[in-house]
Amino acid sequence: MKCLRCHGLMVREAIFTREGGIPVSRCIQCGEIVDKVVILNRCRTDFTLDRVVMRRRIAYRLIA
Repeated sequence: MKCLRCHGLMVREAIFTREGGIPVSRCIQCGEIVDKVVILNRCRTDFTLDRVVMRRRIAYRLIA
């Protein structure tokens, strides 16, 4: 797998907390760490940004 930030090599690791181990992917070049929560938050952010852009386009059409 390649890193989305720098296109470096991603390796699978586990981060250990009090609750147990969390599987993550870490880039060996830039240090980017990605887990399920990060991916879900990024998808949510992309979705809301798309909605904002759509609303702005609709508003612009109504004004123009």
